[in-house]
Amino acid sequence: MREFQILWLALAQSGIGDQLAKVALSVLVFERTGSAFLTAATYGVTYIPYLIAGPVLSPLADRYPRRGVLVATDLIRGALVALMVIPGMPLWSLFVLVFCVGLARPPFEAARTASMPDVLPGDMFVLGSAITQTTNQVTQVLGFAVGGITVSLIGAPWALALNAASFFLGALMFRVGLAARPVPTGPGRPGMRQVIGQGTKVILGDRRMRTLIGFGMLAGFYIAPEVLAVPYVRRELDLDASHAGIMLAAGPLGLSIGSVLITRLLRPSRRINVLGPLAVLGLLLLLPFWFTPGFFVSCLLVFLSGMAGGYNLAANQAFIAITPHVARGQALGLAQTMLMLAQGMATILAGAMAKLVTTAGTIAIAGAAGAVVAAFLWLAWARTERSRG
Repeated sequence: MREFQILWLALAQSGIGDQLAKVALSVLVFERTGSAFLTAATYGVTYIPYLIAGPVLSPLADRYPRRGVLVATDLIRGALVALMVIPGMPLWSLFVLVFCVGLARPPFEAARTASMPDVLPGDMFVLGSAITQTTNQVTQVLGFAVGGITVSLIGAPWALALNAASFFLGALMFRVGLAARPVPTGPGRPGMRQVIGQGTKVILGDRRMRTLIGFGMLAGFYIAPEVLAVPYVRRELDLDASHAGIMLAAGPLGLSIGSVLITRLLRPSRRINVLGPLAVLGLLLLLPFWFTPGFFVSCLLVFLSGMAGGYNLAANQAFIAITPHVARGQALGLAQTMLMLAQGMATILAGAMAKLVTTAGTIAIAGAAGAVVAAFLWLAWARTERSRG
């Protein structure tokens, strides 16, 4: 349990720092350019690196000791974010640094997630996963809510400095608090090509895993209110950064509550049945944005949509449960790559669409399109379950 506490504390403090940095970067870019497209592109740059690092670097979690991967990636990210604090940093340099920070995230996430079953064996893993996911959402809430206020008080550069410090602190916690474990492979030491091939074969060869990844990729539609929160609040509602932080926090807050409710109210065998209905409902809740509701109604819609997004807890648990241990890091890395690809493409498309219609209209369109995709996934999952039954 002590190692899980270390993983939990490191995730919590660095998670708050990450959300603080997102608010700071969004405000910084919007203040410099006044462009909703470039503000959305700031988000997109954080996700696009998964196209490269997801398939190529995630296998490091299966190739090398996972504690070492966690420490190294946190140190690298801390150093890169620290460079963003340099006064007068050109906008293009800022985008390059954000991209490089994103390259270190896939191996970090793969190593952290793959370490969980070793730290919490048996049934404790399910409880630990629920706690971790809930904590991740709570830190997003705190990071976004506090981030808007913090950026307003101390400015974007100091907010980025706090994020850099959170990475360095996380590296120290992993190094001191986690036990050293050997590389999690069978007899012999497979090469990187073999490790990558194992994970790819695991995912592509299982229709259930492909469908679960599809449900995860719906985040590309769910993320629209988050991507456009700053221009929506600043331009269409004429409010300040603290209000943008509150709207950014509404979705993660709803998601954390939704995850807890699903865990408490539904037995593990029943949770998988809510995937389709909740995925569709959560996206339909974004449709009223077409009418540009006021601030409080907007936050309520984002909150309720986030609650419905709690279906991801069941999807994540099912995905990990059917993934072999030896390829866990690579399989999770590829799944995370697809998730980040969806979010990265969605952020850029949302920013581009916001130039053609209002930001509120863009959020509504994302909800409508996502609901259609979610309905198809619901039908696909139902067919898969019937064929297995």
